[in-house]
Amino acid sequence: MAADQSESTVAARVTTGQVGYYCGRFDPGFLGEPLNAPSNIVFILMAALAFRTWKRAPARDWAILVLIVSGAAVGIGSFIFHTHPTRVTLQIDLIPVEIFGLLYVGFAARRFFGARPIPTVVAVLAFFFLTLASNAVLPAGLWGGGVRHLPSLVALSLCGTWFATRGMSDGARRTGKMLWQAAGLLAAGLLFRSVDLSLCDAFPHGVHWVWHVFTGCALGVLLFAAIGHSSSAKSITP
Repeated sequence: MAADQSESTVAARVTTGQVGYYCGRFDPGFLGEPLNAPSNIVFILMAALAFRTWKRAPARDWAILVLIVSGAAVGIGSFIFHTHPTRVTLQIDLIPVEIFGLLYVGFAARRFFGARPIPTVVAVLAFFFLTLASNAVLPAGLWGGGVRHLPSLVALSLCGTWFATRGMSDGARRTGKMLWQAAGLLAAGLLFRSVDLSLCDAFPHGVHWVWHVFTGCALGVLLFAAIGHSSSAKSITP
């Protein structure tokens, strides 16, 4: 919780830049964010559904299991932060998100595009440094702090367009459409995150929790896109 924020604040605004840009915290206790914290169950649910689907697949791609575990960690990290927001727990929130993004870029490069190891590493590093650059150049509080996800939105949109329009198989085109869906969910979540602070006075709970719902669903779509693409690729392998 921000240092200059009193317990009597009607609709807490965590906006000092120390721990984030959002509202919805009513007291410094574990249950101080009655909507923001529980909404992270969406990430766990999506990871659980993806795990069940992955487990039932005739040929399991173990790289996808890593993605599933990483996706669940996103929800756990965010829950920890929203039950006890500090500079330390902020990192517990942010780091799993960055790890999932890098892992997915690597997976997409290898599985979706068929890249060799070195180009895959280059793609992961390029995404990493692009994210760092955008965070350094763009205002941290832009879109309620969601501007750090701009590289992900751009990457999903571009890759989705490539596969949806240039895919050489039904499976590839289906993957492209799912990447589009994930991009659309992320964009919708960013919209709610960007207006969260402006709604605090009218709606004390804010809408940061809606951001969790949309991004949790986006993560689920990405996991199922990975599972579907892997199954499709294996089914056409001679």
